[in-house]
Amino acid sequence: VSQEFVDLKKLSGKYEIKVFSEPFIDENDAIEQLKDFEALLIMRERTKITENLISSLKKLKYIITSGMRNKAIDLDAAKKRKIIVTGTEINVNPACELAWTLILGLARNIKSEIDNMYQGYWQTTVGVELKGKILGLIGLGRVGSQVAKIGKAFGMEVMAWSENLSLDKCKELDVLPSSKEDVIQNAD
Repeated sequence: VSQEFVDLKKLSGKYEIKVFSEPFIDENDAIEQLKDFEALLIMRERTKITENLISSLKKLKYIITSGMRNKAIDLDAAKKRKIIVTGTEINVNPACELAWTLILGLARNIKSEIDNMYQGYWQTTVGVELKGKILGLIGLGRVGSQVAKIGKAFGMEVMAWSENLSLDKCKELDVLPSSKEDVIQNAD
């Protein structure tokens, strides 16, 4: 999947590129498979780039992550080794679209209705209308903000919690600032 989102053509021929599509068995496996690389491009946060891993990869000079933050990278350990860590801009649209695909699928019982259709039955439910429902968001960053705007367009009340929640952003988006517990308890 990662190759669909990253254009590596400019690098091929100049650099050896190896894509790992299966998770490492453990940290020792990661060390063994990554020991000869000077640069790592990390997609998402599945592989923990720990202090031990960083100190074991003697040739490592660069860590590039998709997005601007990756909590799986031990930045202090990288800094100690003078390893350059950088990130890429992210496109929030795919994550937002997927979130709304799932929300609409649940609201309209799409999966069960498709299953019924394949079994020869007619529609058995109509689902629920989103207007007037409460959309709860855990995180109000770029993706959460986009999801909130679409929720408002559906006529939903939107409440959100985030570690870095800004009252100005909540006001701008017409979102109710809430505790994580309130979001979990009160969102539809």
